[in-house]
Amino acid sequence: ISEFQPNPPSVDPDMMDIELSGGSPGEDFNGCIWSIEGDAVANPSLKAGTVERRTIVTGTFDPNGLLVVTIPDIENPSFTIVLSDSSCPAVGFNVIDDGPFGGEIYDAIGVPDSSADEGNLAAIRTALGNPPGTDF
Repeated sequence: ISEFQPNPPSVDPDMMDIELSGGSPGEDFNGCIWSIEGDAVANPSLKAGTVERRTIVTGTFDPNGLLVVTIPDIENPSFTIVLSDSSCPAVGFNVIDDGPFGGEIYDAIGVPDSSADEGNLAAIRTALGNPPGTDF
C-alpha cells in the first residue's frame, strides 16, 4: 500500500482510492483489502481486532508499477488496513481472538485516532504475524 487517505477532510466519501506499488508493469494483481477495528469499544461485535470490511480487488500495474483500486470507504481511524492475497477473513472474524488468518499478507498499516488505541494496533499487528507495514 503506497498511498491512501485514512480520514479525508469534509464529509466521508462513499468510495476511496488506494494506490498499490511493487508490481511489474503490466502484471495482473488479484487480492483483498480489509479493515480491522482498532478502537477499544464496549460493543463485543465491534471489539478491537474484528474485521469490519473486506473487498476483493483486481487490476493491472501501470508502466510505473502502480495500481489504483477503488473500494467502499472504510471506517475512520482507529483501524488497521490490510492488503492480502485473495483469501479474506469473513467480516466479524477477530484476528486477536479467533486464531491466525490463513492467507498471505502483503502489507498492513495501522492508523489510531487516539493514543489509547495504539496498544490495540500493536496487538493486531502481533496477531497478524508482524507483516510488512507501519503503525502511525
